[in-house]
Amino acid sequence: VLSLLVDCLDPSTCSYGFSDALCEALTLYDDTSEEGMEIIQVLVQAGTNPFTLCSQLVVQSDEKETVVCNSPLSIACEGGKFRFVASMLDIFFAFQKKNHKERRMDRVLMEKPIGYFIKKEKNEHDQCLKSGQDAMLNTLLSCVGCTGANRFRHLGCCLAMLRRGISIDKSLLQLMRLRCEGKHKTHLDIILDGQHLAFQSGYNHILQKSNTTKRKVV
Repeated sequence: VLSLLVDCLDPSTCSYGFSDALCEALTLYDDTSEEGMEIIQVLVQAGTNPFTLCSQLVVQSDEKETVVCNSPLSIACEGGKFRFVASMLDIFFAFQKKNHKERRMDRVLMEKPIGYFIKKEKNEHDQCLKSGQDAMLNTLLSCVGCTGANRFRHLGCCLAMLRRGISIDKSLLQLMRLRCEGKHKTHLDIILDGQHLAFQSGYNHILQKSNTTKRKVV
């Protein structure tokens, strides 16, 4: 029924967004549900962006804290639904790649300089990366309070994102450090210090090599 409704929509007369519907499906279904998987795939194939903001949904994580999930991806990660995460990202990135190709072949837009397409695609990539890293940060932090199967499901969501290009950079680690306490903060300090030393040693190595080359030339 959902597939029929989506197919019957005329893009030229209807601008309905499916983000809220996708968020609702991600909340209602477990990622082992075939029906839930099919609904989510249909919605993403219809052009729903799992990285974009939807209506504010507040999820009660425990008695003391509430987590605001503001995108379909963050909702799936918060629930540890790694199968949904992997499927959504695979379908969306394939859809996005197709959309980029069609945009470049559009008769009107073909008159635009190549820089127009590069800039537009970079902006889209940066927006997805920022939203993805936000979801990654919240998911990694939620692992701190999880045990057993729940922790592995949350880590599975992080792995699904990492394998699909959502990277962990130094700024993300620094944000985690600010929000962590105790031994977890100590571990992040070690990681960040190690990254700094690795960069410093590599930089010094390049300088030493450069100076050696100059001495040989002289």
